[in-house]
Amino acid sequence: MKRFILLFVLVVVVVLLGVAGYFGVKWAMDRGPLMPMSIAELEKLEAQGEAAAPEIPRILACFDRSNEDLRIQAALTLKAIGPKAVGPVAERLEDRDAKVRFCAAETLAWIGPAAEPATEKLVAHLQDENADVRYKSAYALGKIGARSDSAILALIKALGDKEKSVVETSQETLKQMGSPPPEAIPALVKLTKDQNQAIRELALTLLGRAGPPAVPAFKDLLKDADTLNTIELIKAIAPLGAAAKPLLPELESIMVKNKWWDAQDDQLMLFKKCGEDGAKSLTNILTSLHDPKSPHFDVADDRSVILLKAIGEMGADSKSAVPVLLGLLKDRPTLRPRVLETLGDIGPSAREQARAEVEALVSNPALAAAARTALRRMGVAPEEKEK
Repeated sequence: MKRFILLFVLVVVVVLLGVAGYFGVKWAMDRGPLMPMSIAELEKLEAQGEAAAPEIPRILACFDRSNEDLRIQAALTLKAIGPKAVGPVAERLEDRDAKVRFCAAETLAWIGPAAEPATEKLVAHLQDENADVRYKSAYALGKIGARSDSAILALIKALGDKEKSVVETSQETLKQMGSPPPEAIPALVKLTKDQNQAIRELALTLLGRAGPPAVPAFKDLLKDADTLNTIELIKAIAPLGAAAKPLLPELESIMVKNKWWDAQDDQLMLFKKCGEDGAKSLTNILTSLHDPKSPHFDVADDRSVILLKAIGEMGADSKSAVPVLLGLLKDRPTLRPRVLETLGDIGPSAREQARAEVEALVSNPALAAAARTALRRMGVAPEEKEK
């Protein structure tokens, strides 16, 4: 019986040693040799570039060492190897040691666009428990040129991180990215109220990149915006172009109510990109400035001259403005030269409605030259005028 027990114990010990040996060897293979490579060895491998790929496990083992110079050289060597190193390096993002995770993220950043397959792992580590790993993951996403919706959404969320380095790096990375997905819009609207001006401006910029799905959000933001916020909003809306048509009533109201047009060029460009609808809005603004019953009646010519120029630059799209222009031609002598120029800019599209009124001014010595030029640009030939 004693021999049986001893034999049984011996068998158990042998089995346990075998299992331990198996996993020990596997761990050593996975982690690389216990003895680190030297910096000189790494430099030689770096010079080999992709040809050094078989040594990736040994190189990665250097991440486990406390020697910072050794870890940096290991990262540089993996960068030189390139795409073949991406998968193994990305796996080290799951290491228990934050320093190893940091090295892995940094290495992926150095590899650059070729590390794009590691995007989702880096996205996951934007929520890493270690702030340095979070910051370096955001940095790496920018360096590899990540464009996925998941990356954009995660970086937007990271703008609320408690660590300044994570927030600032996420900001810089988001600036390089494309259009955010529609599901990002609620979070971006919330960020437009952030106390940090840089974050507010970035949120508005990203909303503008979101395109038509962001129009309802902009509509609500414009209703309650103060002067400073209005400027930021208009600059953010500008990239929408013709997609901003639903916002024309709000934009029109802003130009009517405010005597000083900050972000003027951006505002006018939006109207121009909206074609005939934009021209009608500009005409409404012009009409309001010259309506004595309007609370925004303006006897000065400054804003009117700006509007007349913009209307003219829209050419045939401004055909609907002709009746209002003819009213100004009759009632506002100081604006007549500019109105004639605008009618000429509109061209043949203004001829049918404006020809008689403009021809009547040819007999006015002060306006004769401008009237003839306007007629010519409207397509009225000299011989036709003489008949």
